[in-house]
Amino acid sequence: MKTRRLSWMKYSLACVGIVGASLIAQAALASEPVPSAESLSQQAQSLQLQEDGVVSQAPLEEAQPFQATRSGPSYIGIGGNFGGFGGTSVGEDGLIIYSKIGLTEFFSVRPAVVTDFEDDATFLLPATFDFAPIKAGKIGQSQVLFAPYLGGGMAVTTDGDFGPMVTGGVDLPLNRNLTATTGVHAGFIDDTDFGVFLGIGYNLNR
Repeated sequence: MKTRRLSWMKYSLACVGIVGASLIAQAALASEPVPSAESLSQQAQSLQLQEDGVVSQAPLEEAQPFQATRSGPSYIGIGGNFGGFGGTSVGEDGLIIYSKIGLTEFFSVRPAVVTDFEDDATFLLPATFDFAPIKAGKIGQSQVLFAPYLGGGMAVTTDGDFGPMVTGGVDLPLNRNLTATTGVHAGFIDDTDFGVFLGIGYNLNR
């Protein structure tokens, strides 16, 4: 009789233990937040991207010196400077050696040196925004295009004076090898210096 009672007690305790463990497990699960379908979907996409090694990045345009911009190729040129007024060679008649160095599709730098063969030379270091070419008609079967640009930078003289400057002009592609350019320079060093130039350049990246 005692043996039967002990067996019944052990069986009862085992059942109570099993039921208690089940209740504890259910309580623990109920305390954890249930993830939504949207959250599960985002987690799945994140894991898929990690497995594929995909990293989403915005494309960056790298500067490549001497590349063509949308206005045309880079070039180096020579021409005449026609001075208007001012105390540096920019405001005097003389010679200009100029260039265009394309950096991106839209921007370039256009370093130049202007001299009047008497007093000093002035180095011009502008960066410009290059506009898209504009169609101006046809000469025979050839399309005439001109491409404006506008920018600013620094002007430095061989006397050691310097100040801000602005520039603007138009590139006129002539053929695969040559580009004509006309433009204006205005420097602000001691006084305001103003000059107009006209020249022809040899294209560097044809």
